[in-house]
Amino acid sequence: MVEAWRNPYAHGGFEKGHGSTVYVHVPGAGALQIGLSASRARPSLSLGITRSISISDVFALFDEIDEWLARSWPQGFTWIESGLEVRFDAAFVDEIRLGRRDEERFRKFLAYTEYRDDQIANMDY
Repeated sequence: MVEAWRNPYAHGGFEKGHGSTVYVHVPGAGALQIGLSASRARPSLSLGITRSISISDVFALFDEIDEWLARSWPQGFTWIESGLEVRFDAAFVDEIRLGRRDEERFRKFLAYTEYRDDQIANMDY
């Protein structure tokens, strides 16, 4: 998915893994993005997408990933669905890990954090 749907313009206009991005104009197809290999002795060209991928296939893959995350890390996925920001400091990671063993502790931590987030957003402190 990353290779096929990556937006090079969001990354400075460069294709991942290629020193440059080149477009070849193909009659009937328009401009196709190609990558140049790093080989100086025998350079080669490659087309990015080798098969057609529909947007419904992309959505189905993301749905599968969401389902897998919800099954394998339910507390983390619940946190993400809450819309709260995800922190990566040691204290937060420890709290989430403890919540995996104690569902009630996790629920209280989530509720408290949502309450504090609402207080800050509404300037009720």
